[in-house]
Amino acid sequence: MKRNRIPHARFPAHRRGMLTAWSALALVAVGLCGMMAINRGLISHARSKSQQCADAVALAACRSLLSDDLLRSPHDFFSGPDWRVERSRDEALKVAERHRNVRNIPTLDRDDIYVHQRLWNSEQRRYLPMTDSAFPNAVRVRITNRNKRDWSARLIGAGLSGIGRAEVDCAATACLHDQICGYQAGRGLAIPLAPLAIPYVQGQAAAGTWGVTEDHRSADLYRWDEVSRQVLEQPDDLCELSLTIRKGAVSPVPGQLTPVELCSSLHDRPISDRTAHGLQHRDTTAADWKQLTFPRTDRAWNLTSEDLDSLESVLHDLVGQKRLFPLADLAFAGSNVELAEVVAARILVVDRSGNDEIRIVLQPTVISTAAAVVCDDPNYPSNRYVRRISLLR
Repeated sequence: MKRNRIPHARFPAHRRGMLTAWSALALVAVGLCGMMAINRGLISHARSKSQQCADAVALAACRSLLSDDLLRSPHDFFSGPDWRVERSRDEALKVAERHRNVRNIPTLDRDDIYVHQRLWNSEQRRYLPMTDSAFPNAVRVRITNRNKRDWSARLIGAGLSGIGRAEVDCAATACLHDQICGYQAGRGLAIPLAPLAIPYVQGQAAAGTWGVTEDHRSADLYRWDEVSRQVLEQPDDLCELSLTIRKGAVSPVPGQLTPVELCSSLHDRPISDRTAHGLQHRDTTAADWKQLTFPRTDRAWNLTSEDLDSLESVLHDLVGQKRLFPLADLAFAGSNVELAEVVAARILVVDRSGNDEIRIVLQPTVISTAAAVVCDDPNYPSNRYVRRISLLR
């Protein structure tokens, strides 16, 4: 039998090449969609990295405003030009340059760094910036490529779309908060509070108490040099306070530090460890504390010879470092210790003056800690020694 052949369908001559044309158009469409997707990713990346840079720059510039100059006498503080603002801007530019070296973000101009004091206005019930203040506490940074000729946030396919870069405009504001109402420890965040109470009499500058440093009535013999990281025997307009730590259970007296418990759950930790590492999250959790506030009543710690030896070693390692110290109110009558408030001091000198005594020289300082809790009430009294640096959102 002969098999019939089925003739193959043939396209008309005028339709040849249509499949190739449609394929080319499809490839172009896919390429354009891919380019748009890549550019969206580049835009998102540039803006995200620019915002991260703005946040880091604002925080670093704000931190540079935190210095012991805030505690110095007025005649020294106000002498000369306002170099604190310029130092803050210099720090901002250095941090911005480090970010720009590794990321495609706009250049930060000096004119885009605003250093000011953030003041609460009771009549308008809002915060107002004061740019000519001698006490700046806030920094606002703007990172943008508007009206600038740089190649930040570059896009691909500029020849097809006519758009060579994306618009980036990011801002961040960091502030030094000084209205501190308490302290909270968190996971990986300790309260840098030493369990050594400084004698204190409210409203008085009695010898051997913290008041003599505030009134500049004590000796000014030392200076901490940030460059060499050493204690120099030079005055710096910050008066020191020389105190002793003695073995045994002692009551608060002028010229002597009083070891205190601070937290009843810390009996398994030596006082040297608590001085070195502060109050940790596991300590406050065991004591069922949500927030550490002052004033508060505490008990004195009975120092043994072993405690004194280990404390001496730790204090030597802490020379030049800052710690929070509670103030023991000498006017309080009772078997316990009344801790009135918290101050910050730098440890400058540690000497073992005898088998049962350590001499320590403390200098007032300003410290910033993330463990500080900021009060929401703008009329809350300011803390002279403690700050918290945070971004304003």
